[in-house]
Amino acid sequence: MAFCVVTLETHWSLVELLLQRGADVNLKDADGRPMTYLFVLENLLAMLYLLLENGANLENKDPEGRTVLHVSCWQGYLEMVKLLVRYGADVNALDNERRSALHSAAWQGHAVVVQYLIECGAHVDHACNQGATGLCTAA
Repeated sequence: MAFCVVTLETHWSLVELLLQRGADVNLKDADGRPMTYLFVLENLLAMLYLLLENGANLENKDPEGRTVLHVSCWQGYLEMVKLLVRYGADVNALDNERRSALHSAAWQGHAVVVQYLIECGAHVDHACNQGATGLCTAA
């Protein structure tokens, strides 16, 4: 749990030390959220990069089935979205309600993120459990 506390306080050198000593980059908090998810919530791009460089699994999901890409799209953090895609995040991964990252960005009105996801191959016609497509949500 020391890893969670140190990382959220953004102590870069301590995080590096913990990683060198074998800290689990895929650790989840008590709510079942991966560390990468917490970095996105705090808008810690450099720390997210550090975890990705150390093998963080981008397909780890929270209890609702959301990946870190879903969360970064919901927040509208375009640079994080780009970083995650560059590291291989699946732009068409679905959460438990069958919503994609495109649904997340569109629902929050993040047009630039929506456009980027479409350019990266996000399926605009995929319908979630409620029947809404990413494109419909964006409209």
